[in-house]
Amino acid sequence: MQQRWFHRVLFTAKSEVTFDDVISKGQLENISLNGALVSFEKAITVNRGDKCFLAIYPEGESQPIRIIAEVVRCLRNMVGIKFVAIDEDTQLCLYELVKRVTTEPEKMNAESDKLKEYFVNYFAGTEPIIKR
Repeated sequence: MQQRWFHRVLFTAKSEVTFDDVISKGQLENISLNGALVSFEKAITVNRGDKCFLAIYPEGESQPIRIIAEVVRCLRNMVGIKFVAIDEDTQLCLYELVKRVTTEPEKMNAESDKLKEYFVNYFAGTEPIIKR
């Protein structure tokens, strides 16, 4: 079984996932610094490896968090995605969001450094070497 690189936190928020110009409204169920689980009212047909756009609408925030992602797991009405492209400002917003809702704040500093390595390696086409 694959071990997670970043801890997940329970966090629900309205979200939209766009696959091939089709927008599906859903609910974020949990999130980490490099992925999320989104649920939908109805079954959704996607395949592992499909690229998508994720928009997260945290309550009380004026702007959504927008991230380019890739499907890593699909169940009838749930999609597990990993983040594959994120700009620096969005990365900071995501970090602050996870930091605000985590029950394990001590993990956040180490994960900040791992996050930078994760995206550098993703764009280079190599597996991240994560120091535990």
